[in-house]
Amino acid sequence: MTRDADLAALVKALGFSFGPTITREANRAGLPVPLALALVEQESGFRNIFGCDLGPRSSAPWCHQEVTKDRVQALLAHVKKGGTSNGVGLTQLTSIDFIRQAEAEGGAHKVEAQCRVGFRLLRGLIERNGQRTGIGAYNGGEGNPNMDYADSVLALRTKWDKRVKTALKTSDDSVHRDLRLTDPLTEGPDVKALQRELNEIRRSHEQLSRKGLGVDGKLGQKTCKAARRSAFIIGLSEGEVAEIGKERLSQHSQELLRDRSALSAAARERGEKRREELREKLERGEPDFNGQPTNVTDLVKEVIVAANKAGLFVTSTTGGGHAATSHHFAKNNADGLGHAVDLAGTLDEMVAFQKKAVKQFPRALELFGPANSPWIKNGQVISGVEGTALENLHDNHVHVAR
Repeated sequence: MTRDADLAALVKALGFSFGPTITREANRAGLPVPLALALVEQESGFRNIFGCDLGPRSSAPWCHQEVTKDRVQALLAHVKKGGTSNGVGLTQLTSIDFIRQAEAEGGAHKVEAQCRVGFRLLRGLIERNGQRTGIGAYNGGEGNPNMDYADSVLALRTKWDKRVKTALKTSDDSVHRDLRLTDPLTEGPDVKALQRELNEIRRSHEQLSRKGLGVDGKLGQKTCKAARRSAFIIGLSEGEVAEIGKERLSQHSQELLRDRSALSAAARERGEKRREELREKLERGEPDFNGQPTNVTDLVKEVIVAANKAGLFVTSTTGGGHAATSHHFAKNNADGLGHAVDLAGTLDEMVAFQKKAVKQFPRALELFGPANSPWIKNGQVISGVEGTALENLHDNHVHVAR
């Protein structure tokens, strides 16, 4: 049996219908099959029926009756006269525009068209907003995502992931779970496979760190930061990049990072635009803020330019969690600008930059990093003390205040 046939057989064995159609249309839309199955289970329980938001009724807009061609036409006529729409079919298309799209795809009464429009819609929402918010927007709209709904769908996806993994006998290095930074660190063959692909992306794009990421199978901050940077470079949506910036990698983001051929045309275009902008910035000697706030002093911008050339990228300027009196916060400085920046890269890159920065920026107010020496504190060159809170805090980034 083929993979798709195995998946269809799994759906049938569990007592559900339309497995072949769901699998085929999920693949067409570029939506992971377990997520497509979770959506259909959440929306309709695998039944080609109308929703029942308005209570029991035997005429349009219907209530849990089987979807037929005539009933869809009656619903369209009902809405045209000013009536309220209702969910249609496996993916519960409710907006009249989506129902009409399904009509144009062969008929909104057909499960193929319902899945095609619904899966395409969900894929677009996730691309624009990230996985959890995108799923929530499927129910509540992009301006009002229903996060309880999203969590319900994601819980179902977890169940389907396990079922699919068992049915297909997939290896542990396949994408089969969301990843997030934890203590102790999340680890496994899937993390190692992701790290390898992040290194492949790095080798293909000169805007990224020149040195590779350690392939140890552990999801640490360096892997999360490399994933965020790579996601930005290849064109993932702002929502997906922001989600990774919070040290959460959805299965959808992992799949795109590991298989760039699955990127949509819009993502490819977005990635090329970002890469060109970064190339131009480097040529002009402009700082790349990596999506962080830009309200910092010119002295800090000089640090960022030097760091970019050394392969480092910005992780924080005037935002994020810092001490209340930190130079990061614009409100603490008389000129109303941020006076500090945090930077990350590989350990070798950070240590090399830290040592060079002491000479390049001798009047810095602060300079801390992974190497315990040299540091600058209150304008004086010092050595850090191993194991102290300040030393532990800067094991994974370089901090410069000017």
